[in-house]
Amino acid sequence: MFTHRLFTLAACAFSLSLATSQGAIDWNESTDGDLSDNPAAPTTLTLITGENSIIGSIFGPIVSNVSGYDEATFTVPQNAQVFSVTLESYGPDATNMSLFNLYEGAVGADLGNLIASETLDVAHVGLNLVEAPAALMPLAEPLGPGVYTMDIREGGAAQDYEISVNVIPEPSVPLLVILGSFLLVTRRRRDS
Repeated sequence: MFTHRLFTLAACAFSLSLATSQGAIDWNESTDGDLSDNPAAPTTLTLITGENSIIGSIFGPIVSNVSGYDEATFTVPQNAQVFSVTLESYGPDATNMSLFNLYEGAVGADLGNLIASETLDVAHVGLNLVEAPAALMPLAEPLGPGVYTMDIREGGAAQDYEISVNVIPEPSVPLLVILGSFLLVTRRRRDS
């Protein structure tokens, strides 16, 4: 009976550890200022476990280090992973498209190692930009610990967007705690 209760409690703790916290706005250009326009000097974002929102506006034309770009870098901490990067809203021009690129590392002017790419448009609202089957370059798995850079580009009319980055604990950490607790109770029960 005690083992069953402990296992149920451990399963609930595991489920809660995977649940995301309430959303937080990590960056809002209307209150925090413009994200960097310079690929060599991206804005640094600090992500928390849960959903992190980036709200911005972008407009073209794309000219080296002048408008047309929103550049941000973020670090996924140890024992965490990015589960999704979702386009929450995009507009007002429903016929327009922007480009979202994700790079591994804190890239400079050369932009480094491209790992995912997708267009931003009204049809992609609600889409996980890094794993969607329609992505130009989809990722096969969530982003693990490390530094990443987002590059958003627009060559025409001004567009507003919101992107959410969902950070969760790596499943292996809570799972090991549950397994260890279960084994400890089983061993104590056998020793009694």
